[in-house]
Amino acid sequence: MFNNDCKLFEIPAGTTSIIQPLDVFFFRPYKSCVRRFYDGIANFVDYSLYQHSLQMHQRNNYAKLHSLLNNQLCHLKYNSIAKYAWSKTGLADPYTDEYPQMAKIMFTCTSEDCDENPVGCEYSSFVQCAYCDKSFCIVHFFIVEHRHDI
Repeated sequence: MFNNDCKLFEIPAGTTSIIQPLDVFFFRPYKSCVRRFYDGIANFVDYSLYQHSLQMHQRNNYAKLHSLLNNQLCHLKYNSIAKYAWSKTGLADPYTDEYPQMAKIMFTCTSEDCDENPVGCEYSSFVQCAYCDKSFCIVHFFIVEHRHDI
């Protein structure tokens, strides 16, 4: 009933940079952005008002954060990061543009205030949307879930 004709192949040591180019560069800045979100939420001024929505140890909030980050990272602004990773492994042409910084793209806000509410949000901006170039506070980005269709 079972076919035991399986072949087991070992991946040689020291080949991560060849077979997993995103391990070379992409995941470290990604984890740094996740930590920055966690720190931003932990230091949020009105944490007590939104306590239920900001409990990051809950599985749904953890998944929501990664989903929102993934939505942002699908924008063309972040393509240079993947290209740079492939280039660093030698699997693509040398990357000649400016060194891409995920956090610089994501957290350099064009406004000190949140752009979501036309009358003005009471919270300061925290993250810059790659799609609409608006600056958002934690409430309007994370709790309201600011997303764009990909």
